[in-house]
Amino acid sequence: MRRLLVVLGLILAGCAPDAAPADVSAETPTYTAPPVAERVSVSPEGQLTISGRTGPDERVRIIQMDGTAHGGTADGNGAFSIAIPAGGDEDLLFNLSVERAGQSVSSDGWLFSPGHAPNRSVMLRIGGASRPVGPAPLLAVLDMDGGGGVALAGRSTPGARVRVSLDGQDRGAAQADETGLWFMVLSSTVSAGPHQVTVNDGEDRVDRRLDLQPQRASGPLESTHFPDAVRVVWALPGGGNQTTWILLP
Repeated sequence: MRRLLVVLGLILAGCAPDAAPADVSAETPTYTAPPVAERVSVSPEGQLTISGRTGPDERVRIIQMDGTAHGGTADGNGAFSIAIPAGGDEDLLFNLSVERAGQSVSSDGWLFSPGHAPNRSVMLRIGGASRPVGPAPLLAVLDMDGGGGVALAGRSTPGARVRVSLDGQDRGAAQADETGLWFMVLSSTVSAGPHQVTVNDGEDRVDRRLDLQPQRASGPLESTHFPDAVRVVWALPGGGNQTTWILLP
């Protein structure tokens, strides 16, 4: 196992996702979408490349938790791609934002990139399912809060109906969006301990035995690597912890 402690105070205090600007001018919409990370990859030169979309020609800023900032400009269609030095086997955490109408607008969550599997990066999101960034398996991410609330996410065929079972009991279904992304928040809490999680989209089926134990980090964020998963425990603004399992391969 490897453990990583990251100083998360900056991201929670100063870089949390912001509301979009309102009432800036008659020409400025009252709501505009935040920037979105769509893929994390490693170039042949060993650089980590974060690609995504935002507004056309917007200036994009990516801040690592040590304060290092990287920037780039989206093209006329809103696509951006920013290369940064890779951290080797080090797990990395980023805030992604754009400057819009004089305000900083952050992405919906914080981008976590596992050092040994950057292509399995996720957006850590408060109170819901963390989202896989880029290609991902049918069951990619599972979140659990301190009260036993559980959310799941993954990728399937666009428009597919994805059913979720826990210990053989059907817990509902979700529909994949146009990119294949699906997510679900279970309607009732889950007891701590080992559980059999089954996800089925009619073409593929995943069965995973997971020990779902809510964790408490010894710092703002802590990651632990297992052979088949990365467990990320992170502090929530105002107290409490959320545990995110990134399921491998």
